[in-house]
Amino acid sequence: MMFKVLFTGIVIRLCLFGSGLHAYLSQSPLFSTPISSIEAVKEGIYLQGIGASPYDSDYFHGSPILLFILKPFLAIQILSIMFFIVSDTVVALLLFRISERIQSKWENEIKTERAILASIDIDRETKINSYGKKDTRNSLLLSPK
Repeated sequence: MMFKVLFTGIVIRLCLFGSGLHAYLSQSPLFSTPISSIEAVKEGIYLQGIGASPYDSDYFHGSPILLFILKPFLAIQILSIMFFIVSDTVVALLLFRISERIQSKWENEIKTERAILASIDIDRETKINSYGKKDTRNSLLLSPK
C-alpha cells in the first residue's frame, strides 16, 4: 500500500515537472518564499561561480554547504528534477515510519491503560471506582459492554 502511494507521488511530481504548473508553483508564495526558493540558491551558485560572495547580493541566505551540495544537481535540469523527487520520496518514507512508530506507541499505551483499568472496578453508572472515588476520566477509556 505504501509503495503504491509513493509511486503515485513520484508520478504526480514528474507530471508537475513536465507541465508548466511547476514554474507557477515555484514562484507562488504559498510554496516558496524568497529566502527558501531554489532561485535564491541558483543566484548564490552564480555569484560563487563569478568569484563573488553569494551573500553580497542579500538574496541568498542559505548555508554554504547547501551551495556545495546543490551545485552539481542544479547544473543539469534532469538531475535537479530527480534530486527533488528522490528527496521528497525519502522525506515521505521517513514521515511514514515516524507516524507508524508514534501510532504503535500510542496503541501500546492504550492497551496498558486498559489493562490497568481492568483491574480497577468502576461502576459504569455512578463512575465510582473500587477506591470509593469518582473516576470519570478512566471510565471513559473503558470499552462499552
